[in-house]
Amino acid sequence: MTTDLGRATVELQRENRMSNDYVRIGINNVLQSEVRDIKKALSDGDIAKAAKKVDELEKKLRSLTAFL
Repeated sequence: MTTDLGRATVELQRENRMSNDYVRIGINNVLQSEVRDIKKALSDGDIAKAAKKVDELEKKLRSLTAFL
């Protein structure tokens, strides 16, 4: 019984780590994309578009903070 519980616990911990990795990868991809868009707008000289993208990123970060 204890062995089965131990194995189940180890399996759940492994699945949790994998889920956390997928979440981190997803967050990282979104942030990189947003930063690329902001850099592109700035390099194009489109300050209004960059400011809008920064506002969108700020909203996403607030939502993420509330989620975590």
